[in-house]
Amino acid sequence: MSAAASPEPGTDRPSLERTSGAFGSTPPGKKPSPPSRLRELLARPLRDPSPILLKELRATFRTPGFVRFLYLTTALLGLAVVGGGATLASGNEAPAEAGRMVFQLFFSLLLAVICLVAPGFAATAITSEREAHTYESLLLSGMTGTRIVLGKLAAYVASIGLVVTAALPIVGVAFLFGGSSPLAVLTGFFWIAMVLVVTVSFGIAISAHVQTTRVAIVVSTFIAIPVAMIMVSMLTAMGEGASSGWGIEVDGPFWFAHAFANRSDQWDTWAFLGFLPLYTFGMPTWFFVASAVAGVVPPSNDRSTALKVWAVAAAIGGAIAVALPPFFLTTPSDSGESAVFISLGAMALVYFFGLVLCNEPPLPPVERSKPGPIARLFSIVGPGASGTLRFTLLLIVLTAFGIPGLACLAHHVAYPHMAIGTSYDQALLAVAIGQSAVAACFAALATTLRLALRNGGAARALSIALFGGAIFAALILAAALDMSALDRLDHQVSPLLALSPIGPAFCAGILSDAGGARQSEHWLMLLVGTVGYGFLAAALWIGVEVRVAAAKRAVAERKARLEAKLAAMTRPASVPEAPSVTVSESESQSEGTGTRTGKGGSDNEGEPQP
Repeated sequence: MSAAASPEPGTDRPSLERTSGAFGSTPPGKKPSPPSRLRELLARPLRDPSPILLKELRATFRTPGFVRFLYLTTALLGLAVVGGGATLASGNEAPAEAGRMVFQLFFSLLLAVICLVAPGFAATAITSEREAHTYESLLLSGMTGTRIVLGKLAAYVASIGLVVTAALPIVGVAFLFGGSSPLAVLTGFFWIAMVLVVTVSFGIAISAHVQTTRVAIVVSTFIAIPVAMIMVSMLTAMGEGASSGWGIEVDGPFWFAHAFANRSDQWDTWAFLGFLPLYTFGMPTWFFVASAVAGVVPPSNDRSTALKVWAVAAAIGGAIAVALPPFFLTTPSDSGESAVFISLGAMALVYFFGLVLCNEPPLPPVERSKPGPIARLFSIVGPGASGTLRFTLLLIVLTAFGIPGLACLAHHVAYPHMAIGTSYDQALLAVAIGQSAVAACFAALATTLRLALRNGGAARALSIALFGGAIFAALILAAALDMSALDRLDHQVSPLLALSPIGPAFCAGILSDAGGARQSEHWLMLLVGTVGYGFLAAALWIGVEVRVAAAKRAVAERKARLEAKLAAMTRPASVPEAPSVTVSESESQSEGTGTRTGKGGSDNEGEPQP
């Protein structure tokens, strides 16, 4: 905690101004202007560094194990890259091609080190405090949960970032062969930095919700490794598509570094290699930080508002990301099909909203101050099970219609000669109608189970199991009734599958290229399923509102009983009646009490006497 000494007004004694925020903040004075507030915000990290950041960096850099890990990792990376370069130099590859392969080898090994080490290392952030019995003192220090989590995040990113910085000179081996530019190296390290921030924030989020360090390390590592392998496979596959569309002759997961260096003057390069990576890595980081803060703060605090803000930003960014692909496809049919199927894939976001926001208790946390007009306006979608469910349902409907709607608009802007109301437009409308109803039902079911089970993890697991079981049961029954039902899914959906949770996706896929009577048939099945899931979602929503209203009445009755019991305990004991005494007005005034006595005692008992 840093302090600035200044003399108190009228005295020679210096007054201490707390700036760290660890034990509170300075009393509010004159409201600063926006430029002054911006300068204060930018200068605060240097003037008032986070106590958590300083503590963690000192503890990490003084650990002998971290120093050994630093030089061993750098040495092994150097040996692997130099050995790979020597092997390529002895072959028949051209020097430029060998340089690009060394470039891919270096960044792939660095990515593997980060994905293997960073999640498990960051998973000790909160659990180590619990095991060392310093977690309670950390909460009592006065720092907010956000500042604690951000301090941990900055410390662990800086620690692993030191390893990345130490390995930076090794990439110079690729320059000996040629084929790589400094801009490609900067792009590669920028992506490595984004991956590092995501993996560290993921480990901290796991640490905030797990009680022991061993479990946190195992869970974070075993989740991060498969996800990293899937992401590397997807990046490699995208590189194959870019090689034909952009003419990039680079193979490997870091093809985009050379693509960005060669096409940095094209706006589509900035859209796909600038905006999409920032959204892809930024949204998970934001979510993991908000989740870690929710796990750090006490249950009596508001845990859902930060996640709601993240959900709104994720929905807006997802809609913009879905609208980009139609502009880069060469034919209208490819553009329409990509709009439909990318919108279907983006619908996973609305189900995720239902899972994330279902873990709310029946009643919201107690307000510590009188809410303002804006807070009262948004209280209808505020904390608590009922308010959060209203927010979730509203967000699901807006997202389910907004993403396909923006994709449809982008499709028609890219190809203005396309007629309105084509099969692609109908398929996008089917996606919006069907997925909004099914996702709303899923969110309402998860909230209902949370109130019944009083456990968010169990409610989420049971909701996924019920919906997954309904999908698999429909597939098995459809195959049992008609062996060829699954083979005809490309042009016909059986009524049993159409009424399953995945039915709207099947109908939308078929509506994108079906026609005639078959189109009307699938629209009818889609609307029947939508109405059914909509009524079920409404019934579950009403049930949540009734349960929350009953909880509020129970709390009010309990409060009234406690207040009555407290009043009975503090009521003075009855005194025996005193004989009536008549006091003249002059005598009363001479006594200076202003008290009238009579049967039953004083009329102003308990009031202060002059």
